[in-house]
Amino acid sequence: MRALLTFILFVVTAPAALAWSFEDHPQPVRSEMTFEEWEFVTSELEYNPRIPDCGDYLRGHYEIYEKRYPAYAQEGPPDERYALWRAYIQTDSAFDNLNTCMTLPYVMEMFRLAKGELVQSDLRYCGQFSREPETEREAEFAALMDRLQEAAQRGSEAALLSFLVTDNGEGMTPLNPDVLFYLRLSLTGTQTANEQRLFDDDFIYWYRAWNQDNLAAQLSPERRRFVEQAVRDRDLAAVLATTGPCGDMGWRPPTPE
Repeated sequence: MRALLTFILFVVTAPAALAWSFEDHPQPVRSEMTFEEWEFVTSELEYNPRIPDCGDYLRGHYEIYEKRYPAYAQEGPPDERYALWRAYIQTDSAFDNLNTCMTLPYVMEMFRLAKGELVQSDLRYCGQFSREPETEREAEFAALMDRLQEAAQRGSEAALLSFLVTDNGEGMTPLNPDVLFYLRLSLTGTQTANEQRLFDDDFIYWYRAWNQDNLAAQLSPERRRFVEQAVRDRDLAAVLATTGPCGDMGWRPPTPE
């Protein structure tokens, strides 16, 4: 787990100064892959979203990119190139299988910590942290949350979904109503929301805070307009930067037994 934490901190702090256009040199989606690229993906790479980067799966797609664009391999230090490629992938929902690899494993590890070694911790994340981490495990939890938050700010549906499902009113991540409102609006009508049935009244998420009728009422008219504009601008960062401190959760429904 220490290796995982070190990797997270590296990616978050990696520089971003390479003169390279991913718009001009896009990652191929599956329908655009050559036969050799497709064969490599399907025969050599195991997709396991329960472990960071899905094992070798994410790195394998990066290898495809560098083979397709060999000039990219001359653009700077290898670790920096890889970090920038990851950031680019996180902006596009067309690569949500890859974005899941960069978000879901961290959510699972956060839940493991929250239900285990941090079960007595009073540290909370609601869009901001309630205080600074004070222990090694709290610092580990905070690094995971920072990594997930950074990915969600780049806007892919998979990252927004992973950020949304961290919400837990009885745990360490009771997201503020304005943050939940942003995530709900951003995901409404998306393929991800439809596939996961995020907003269905008769599915497992029916009791979650983001599906409650009183969610929007927790926002002032001014705050609601601010969040709605942020959704149009795909600017989760603006919402997180201006959300209030972790506070009253009396509006939330109780977790069904």
